[in-house]
Amino acid sequence: MVDLPTVALSVLGAGGTVWAGTQWFAGRVVDHQFAKRLEDHKAELADLSARSKSALDADYAAAGARLEADLKRATETVLGEEAADRSYRFEARKRLYAAIGPLRFQLVNASVGYVGRIVSLGRFRYSTSVKTYYGRSVLMRLGRLLALTELIDRQLAYADFSVDPSTIRLLRFREQLHRCLSSSDVPLDHPPHPDVDWVNQREHMFRDEIPLISIQMIVAGGDKSDRVVRPDEFIACLDEQSACGPGYLEPLTSLIDAVDPDLTSIMWLRLLAIAEVCMGFIDGDPAAEALGATHYFREQMFDVSRHPHLIARRADYLAMLETFRQSTLGSH
Repeated sequence: MVDLPTVALSVLGAGGTVWAGTQWFAGRVVDHQFAKRLEDHKAELADLSARSKSALDADYAAAGARLEADLKRATETVLGEEAADRSYRFEARKRLYAAIGPLRFQLVNASVGYVGRIVSLGRFRYSTSVKTYYGRSVLMRLGRLLALTELIDRQLAYADFSVDPSTIRLLRFREQLHRCLSSSDVPLDHPPHPDVDWVNQREHMFRDEIPLISIQMIVAGGDKSDRVVRPDEFIACLDEQSACGPGYLEPLTSLIDAVDPDLTSIMWLRLLAIAEVCMGFIDGDPAAEALGATHYFREQMFDVSRHPHLIARRADYLAMLETFRQSTLGSH
């Protein structure tokens, strides 16, 4: 007789084993598939990473090459421009120095000569009539200053003054001379000097006439370059019978002819202002010292005039004269 309970238990025991095996096998299959997919995914990632790295390396190399090329071009451009600038400035300086070197030395010499003449005029109160030695000397020395600055100014058409900032002082010198002879900065405006007359050229010159005076002091040189007239040529031009005519250097001639520190105190101030411009220009210049620059004492020269208005505003006028010296003061 079959024992059903035992059979049942046996069957159930065998089924349980099969089920457990099936479960284990299924788990193994799943693990294997997962591991395979994981390896495949890792391989894909590795391949993608390799391709990305290769692309990045190529981009990096290309960017580096472009950067290197750009830097090379920029360097070559900068170095080329600097080389061109150095070459231009070197050649420009050569032209500038060749053009104004002799003129600058002549201007230093003329400044020394003018200051010396004004000091003598103030100390001894010589007559400035253009028929006398001192009158002609003052006129010639002032005219020489104007002519030299005119010749220097003409070099602007041929030389680049910007390559040497110190040469700008030469142009400023010319401007200050014109200002001394024409502007209201010399007699001062408030309160105005009682003798000021802006209609007639009694103690000043109209600004646009000053260059005309300069031109009359210039003649063509033997080498076809312009130069300042020599003393003998200047004296000959003052002769009423000369080709220059009686109006030579007018109205400057008449202004110098009438100079009197008391009666024409504004013109005296203008002559002193020009002396200050010259002193500022030659201050500390070895060439001026070698040429025997005269010691110039502003207060003594100013006090030569006993005009009441100058005495009353002495401090203001002395300060004005100082500004003219500062206008051309600078390194050499």
